[in-house]
Amino acid sequence: MMARENAFGSRFLGLYLFRNKGELVFHSSLKKKGIDKIAEVLGLKPIPVEVDTLLLGVFFSGNEHGAIGSFEIPGTTVLETRYTALGNLILCNSKGAVISPVIEDHAKLVKKALCVKTAVSTIAGMETVGTLGLCNDTGCLVHPAATDAEIDVIEKILKTHVEPGKMASSGFIGSFALATNQGLAIPRGTIAPEMTHAMEVLDID
Repeated sequence: MMARENAFGSRFLGLYLFRNKGELVFHSSLKKKGIDKIAEVLGLKPIPVEVDTLLLGVFFSGNEHGAIGSFEIPGTTVLETRYTALGNLILCNSKGAVISPVIEDHAKLVKKALCVKTAVSTIAGMETVGTLGLCNDTGCLVHPAATDAEIDVIEKILKTHVEPGKMASSGFIGSFALATNQGLAIPRGTIAPEMTHAMEVLDID
């Protein structure tokens, strides 16, 4: 299943939303109609929260086991670090997590919060791994400039197939989209080849 929606008029879905177990967490001011469609496609329960930022996907990363972020939201783990944009620094599914070198010292807490093994890597030589990939338990799309060595690390820790790709003509795939084993949420205006490729890699009908 697939949903094509924007958030706050923006194509950057991945910067506004995050997963926490069976929930899709978003700011309460976001229009409910679009969120309900995304949540249905992803197979998650929509959970609005009232916090001081709209950009929840920037500060939190989660999978079917839990979520970790830089401030407190009920049901999530808080990681206190000067690198607060944790959603940009963690790429995870239910099997593993790739974390940025800048939070390597916090690998144990990430492992505990997400209940998965972790590995440290960059993608395309950049440290914001959460923005540079999109994954579920079947496949993973990464920035087209990702190296063979980086792809090897990602495949081993996420235990899934990895391919280069783009979303909204950008290699910062995780900023634009969300995926679960059930569905894919992408921004409006995504071109057909990108959409088809993402669905094939993630094995989503």
